[in-house]
Amino acid sequence: MIFNSYFEFIKPSVAPFVGCAVLVLAIIGIAFHTIQDGLGISKDIERYRDYRGKVRRLLSLFEASTDQQKKLRLMEEMEIAIVDELKGFLRTHRNAAFSL
Repeated sequence: MIFNSYFEFIKPSVAPFVGCAVLVLAIIGIAFHTIQDGLGISKDIERYRDYRGKVRRLLSLFEASTDQQKKLRLMEEMEIAIVDELKGFLRTHRNAAFSL
């Protein structure tokens, strides 16, 4: 009743649906935010950007190099970057919390 008094200009038959729609939108917004936090999406994006930067740098150095020893060291650095990214992925998703 109190909520409907704010919508006096709306037809009485439609007013309950307006209130219901507002509640549904609020619940959807909260659910989306909770899922986003639970999945760690923002952390994933930051981690993938860092990983992409490392990979691009190592790839450009690898392609520019003609020394086989240097290429081998760059491959080792790439393996370390892969392991670091995997650790970050596992850590982020282990700590993910899904709660409403």
